[in-house]
Amino acid sequence: MSAPVHGDAVAARGPGSGVAAGDVGTAVLLAERGALTCARVMARDGSRLALESLDAKRFAVAGARLFWAGRVEVASAEALAAYWDEARRLAALVDLAGAWRTLEARKAEADPELVAALALAPERVDHVDPTLAADAVAVAIFSDPTHFTIRDRALTRESAAAVAETLARRAEKEAAERRLRLAVAAVSARLGRPGRTDEPLEGTPSECELAWASYRDALIDVAASGRLSSHWAEVEPLCQRLDTSAERAFELLVRLGELGPHENLAPHRAKIPLTFSADVLVEAERLAAHQPPAGVDLGALEAIAIDDADTTDVDDAMALTGSRVHVLISDAAAWIQPGSLLDRVAAERTSTVYLPEGKLPMLPPRLSDGPLSLDCDGTRQVLDFSFELAADGSLSGFEIKRGRARITRRLSYEEGDPILRDPTRDPAGPLLARLQALMDRHRAWRHARGAVTFQRPEVYYDAPRDGDGRIRLKIGDPLAPARQLVQELMVATCTGAALFCADNQIPCIYRAQAPPDGAPVVADPRTGRVDDAAQQYELLRRLKPSVLQLDAAPHWSLGVPAYTQVTSPIRRYADLLMHQQLAHFLKTGRPLFPPPKLQAHLFELGRRSAQVRKVEQESRRFYALRYLEQNPGTTLTATVLRELGKKTLCELQPIAIQELLQLKRRRPPGTVLRFEVIAADARKDHVQLKEIA
Repeated sequence: MSAPVHGDAVAARGPGSGVAAGDVGTAVLLAERGALTCARVMARDGSRLALESLDAKRFAVAGARLFWAGRVEVASAEALAAYWDEARRLAALVDLAGAWRTLEARKAEADPELVAALALAPERVDHVDPTLAADAVAVAIFSDPTHFTIRDRALTRESAAAVAETLARRAEKEAAERRLRLAVAAVSARLGRPGRTDEPLEGTPSECELAWASYRDALIDVAASGRLSSHWAEVEPLCQRLDTSAERAFELLVRLGELGPHENLAPHRAKIPLTFSADVLVEAERLAAHQPPAGVDLGALEAIAIDDADTTDVDDAMALTGSRVHVLISDAAAWIQPGSLLDRVAAERTSTVYLPEGKLPMLPPRLSDGPLSLDCDGTRQVLDFSFELAADGSLSGFEIKRGRARITRRLSYEEGDPILRDPTRDPAGPLLARLQALMDRHRAWRHARGAVTFQRPEVYYDAPRDGDGRIRLKIGDPLAPARQLVQELMVATCTGAALFCADNQIPCIYRAQAPPDGAPVVADPRTGRVDDAAQQYELLRRLKPSVLQLDAAPHWSLGVPAYTQVTSPIRRYADLLMHQQLAHFLKTGRPLFPPPKLQAHLFELGRRSAQVRKVEQESRRFYALRYLEQNPGTTLTATVLRELGKKTLCELQPIAIQELLQLKRRRPPGTVLRFEVIAADARKDHVQLKEIA
């Protein structure tokens, strides 16, 4: 009934021959370390089999360990080798997919010899004994279990859904492998190493570049976050094929020109967008030509804007009519409608991020530096927050109007300070002096309510991308008169807006802060300031964070009964939301957003705002250490803040960063020491200091 395959050494017998699968003298298949091999059964002892391998070695296994138990008889190790060669030859000719389609159409079970008959049809190969053909099918299935699987030595047909899923995964894997090869080719070409791949280039240069672009952001994330990156496993094969490692992703990106050698990785780590998409830029261009309704004519106001000299997105200005203070804020809601593309972009970014190398704006500069900026090149759409002060310095008669104003003067803080110190030296002096006197009264009112001022040193790092690469340090004075004036105007405006919303039952995003636990704060009773660095640190440790909520409540450190942010709608999304709310109320007498709508924003506003603060803090520290890298031998002062284990936390000046130091001996908080900078490494976040006696 069956024909011998290679002489009488190997005999293949059908089901009627009396030979059972896995009987003594038959060939069996075993999977070992991911590969398939064969052996012949020498003896059986219950569930265990004594086998002889291709190299005539004897060993024993449990029957359950067999991948496949056939019926082909083999008489010797030589015959086993002949059987194995023939089984593998036939396996290469097997059409498993064709056999599966036929069985799927018939809804038939996967009988091994039926599958073999379909997979090795006469038109594909000459007649082969069914038992040997079944073994060849098993060999083929081991290499490709897409259509059939073998479990517990039994052959099973996979379902159509399982086959489709497997084929989809395979196609995806093959596409990923091709993308990887193309990306390697693109990077190799960029590095001047064409032909680094083992295979000839299979794509066009544009396809290679497109493949590389699909890896770029993942590689940057790995460079920024290391093994914490979710893209580590994706990037590692690329780096290995480029003869490097994922740990050196940053170096690779620098060599490719994708990152600078001194790149600040903090925004990359936080995945903050560095650019705007093309559709956003097109929309910004369209909106820049928008002319909103004029509103109240505020052209008679002598409005002055004071900001940093290099600020291009000016969002506030000040004016005075008699004793009435006017704070003019850019009417961003006149351009950014709720739910619009730019509104969604602003919500995603949450705020402008200020970095030493430049800002990452919340809105496209075509708008934020253009029609929304309160500059001196024409009239501007504004919300006019105006108020007077009662005898005790509290706000009185707070009003909000929508209108257009002309900014008559633009000053930097450095230009405003000498004018405030000597008002006679400039035409704007008398107006600024009156505003300063009014805001001093308001600050005194807040201090009487317990407000605490602890001004951190204002340190700026100029880190231009062009030029000599030197980091330049600039120390600002937070207590300079122009900054104090602007800050107090903003606090008063935000307080007034919060009270206005509470009085008019307008749902509002309030910022509240409970008093700290522990001992009372000891501040200068006249100024409300805590200037000592150690005392400031202890207060900050005990200070409770401000929280965003929909109920009006006091803000402890500001000393105000309620507070909301409305003064930076082109830099902070929470402010923009409140402008949209207030603008709609002024127009219709009704709020735009009900409480649930605002509530939905609170969590993300808080989370993303914290993320932005972290990026700014990490960036300042990075550039502080870069400054020390470039200036070894610099002398720093260090104020002892507290003991932490065997080390001491100190605040280093003038760079305004905190560092854990190993001191020669314990020092009480407030002690001021001097250190020399021996070395620093910004990329490794390390500084080496030597205490100066």
